Amino acid sequence: MTRRLPVPVLAVALAALLGVSWWLQHREQTAPPSVPPVVLVPATLNVEGLTVLELSTGKPATPQVRLVHTAGQSWQVATLSNAPADPERLRRVVDLLRGLTGEVRATGKRWFPAFLVEDEKALRLVLRQGDLVVCDLLINRSPKQSQVSFVRRRDSDVICAVEDNLLGKVADVWGDFSVSPLTSVVWADLRVFPLEASAVESVELAERVKEAWVTRSERHAPLDADAQGVVNTLVGWRARAVVDPATQAEALTTPRWRWLVTERGGGRWEIEEAAAPPKPAKEAPAPTVALRRLPSGPGLTMEFGAVQSLREQLLSPPKKTTAPAAKKS
Repeated sequence: MTRRLPVPVLAVALAALLGVSWWLQHREQTAPPSVPPVVLVPATLNVEGLTVLELSTGKPATPQVRLVHTAGQSWQVATLSNAPADPERLRRVVDLLRGLTGEVRATGKRWFPAFLVEDEKALRLVLRQGDLVVCDLLINRSPKQSQVSFVRRRDSDVICAVEDNLLGKVADVWGDFSVSPLTSVVWADLRVFPLEASAVESVELAERVKEAWVTRSERHAPLDADAQGVVNTLVGWRARAVVDPATQAEALTTPRWRWLVTERGGGRWEIEEAAAPPKPAKEAPAPTVALRRLPSGPGLTMEFGAVQSLREQLLSPPKKTTAPAAKKS
């Protein structure tokens, strides 16, 4: 007569088998301590030597984000109407990637889905120096630890773990790609006047009257407190967005205002401002106004109220300083 094992005993045995299976699988995914870290990005990486930075997800025909640099010119965001790239962000990302290493977690294509580093699922980062590909990485975030990234070189089947949130810091993606898609806007230099307040020599505001520009206000160094306040606000201006010049061509066909900022070294920054937008309906978003950096800069949009407030401040006559009253003898 065959004896049957009690159900509890079978349950314990099954749990033990599952535990051993999980342990073996986990053991395969974790490299032994003797495996050295893998160098993912060369330690010689620097902004000056790069010519292209590309970011993409899935299998797009072209990268969703592409920055380019040619000799004698500043970096531009090719996927955003060739807008100037933010030099601080670019340098910060390159500094983060320079000499990047990772600890081996698994080897073999069978592990790509488990670590979310398939071509279709991960963020692809490509850095080029002319025709040379400096690095070509596939990056994703650990589903259990947001501050851990899984990375592999695209030409390798070795999967590494990096103790950093590379998706957030490199691509500005802080959630799932479907919720937080790649965007070129974060790479653009949205400063309207990219200069330091201490470098400003003068500010002029002109109005277009019957096809001619008429100067309405000008302030020159040494700037009084009011003029310095205007300058401090001007250099802090950041546009809401960069727009395709073709989209804003009609609005800026006949601009209403022209801002001219001159630097102490002789540099000139000119901005044309479109006419005031129509009054918005109740509870509508704050209206924006189109700006264009001359001579061939990108179209920009800013909140109209901010531009109008500063314009009115500049148009106000400078406050006259009164001499102190003479002391009676």
